[in-house]
Amino acid sequence: MKHHYFFLTLLSILLLPQALEAQTAETIRTGRPGQSIGAFSLGDGLFQIQSGVYYNPVEFDGFDQTIYGNNTVLRYGITELFEISGVFDQVEFRSDEIADMSRTSIQLGGRYHLLDQQGIIPNVALQSRLSFSDLSDAQVGTVSILSTTINVLDNYTFFTNWKMITMDGVDEAAYAYTVNLSRSLSDRIGVFVEMYGSLSDFSSNFDTGLGYLVNDDLQLDISFGIQDQDGVQDRYIDAGISWRITPD
Repeated sequence: MKHHYFFLTLLSILLLPQALEAQTAETIRTGRPGQSIGAFSLGDGLFQIQSGVYYNPVEFDGFDQTIYGNNTVLRYGITELFEISGVFDQVEFRSDEIADMSRTSIQLGGRYHLLDQQGIIPNVALQSRLSFSDLSDAQVGTVSILSTTINVLDNYTFFTNWKMITMDGVDEAAYAYTVNLSRSLSDRIGVFVEMYGSLSDFSSNFDTGLGYLVNDDLQLDISFGIQDQDGVQDRYIDAGISWRITPD
């Protein structure tokens, strides 16, 4: 599979005008918790770490498996509108029925803020990354996301993500979605509910959780998800931290 989607995305980003609002926010913006990312770049010169661990027991027709994982995202703002990022995923699969396995993957790419919210027109961003999964086999693909974010009422924010995934050796791309409604309960606490899944088979999974703002640059989070499909009992709990480092 050629990765022209990724390179066309980067070319489009470089050719876009810069007449948009600055992205640097008073408090940290993070893709945690939940599956959705927002439609904002990090901001010029800012560095951010988003990291979490999860526990995911799966049961199906007498087969039990426990999945443990770590996901870490590193982000750096090149300009107010454009950021680069890297993702490191490590997953371990443990079961009494089969041998334990582990998997490591990396993503490298960037995000560009395309549109500011104007009335009912949402903020829009495009993120695209090269993915390197099962590093020993060097499987290469792309993960591209069109993200929208719109503020509704005073304390609610509505997110959507539309994802396209390509992989070497696979003729057709896979498509996925997320729909997220978040609410600020106070200056420190925010909660969300979310639906996500595959557009190919119209699957629907659900999660919910909360984030706690320790200070303007540090957030803690926890979430819980249900991914039951076709008789599979698939639940997970995730906890993490997001830390923004501002230049002196």
